[in-house]
Amino acid sequence: LFRSAPRLIWDLPRVPYQPADQEADLSGGGQRYLWRLEAQRYRRYLNDLLPHFAHTLVLAAAEKGSLVHLFPAEQGVALAERMHVLPVGIDEIDTDMISNEEAGPQILFLAGEDSPAVRQGLAWFLARVFPTVRAQVPEAYLTLLARRAEWFSAELATSGRASGLAAEAVHIHDYISNLNPFWARSRVFVLP
Repeated sequence: LFRSAPRLIWDLPRVPYQPADQEADLSGGGQRYLWRLEAQRYRRYLNDLLPHFAHTLVLAAAEKGSLVHLFPAEQGVALAERMHVLPVGIDEIDTDMISNEEAGPQILFLAGEDSPAVRQGLAWFLARVFPTVRAQVPEAYLTLLARRAEWFSAELATSGRASGLAAEAVHIHDYISNLNPFWARSRVFVLP
């Protein structure tokens, strides 16, 4: 991929039209129409822009497939050869997992960055999902791995109080260079 002179590479963390499509599916009437227009605009943007990059990096094979299908067959095949999937997190195939019985009730939340999407995802998870999990599995706890643990500590204090979350239910760790032990001990992995 990077053997020769520098090239223009697009690191595409999310296919831009997919959130607009999702909003259109959830909306009704005029809102649905506007979201469909927005998704169509993103598709045209990608059609114009993608061919100009030597390589495009995406997070999942499904994203690669949806981008390739935006183009006529020959052009799509050529673009697919220059698209590379770099998954989020670690390679679970090469990680020795322990059984659920040994793992305990750990839920892993990987917050690699302090972005609005990660903050909203954490707040939503703490408000809507985690209380339900704790009601069914009282010993369940959330392990949060974050680059900026201090922000997440403040967010947890606010969200935790609002949802009645016990302090011992969340374990926060600063940036960790080796995720494998956390991954191996987790029954559930949360991706915002």
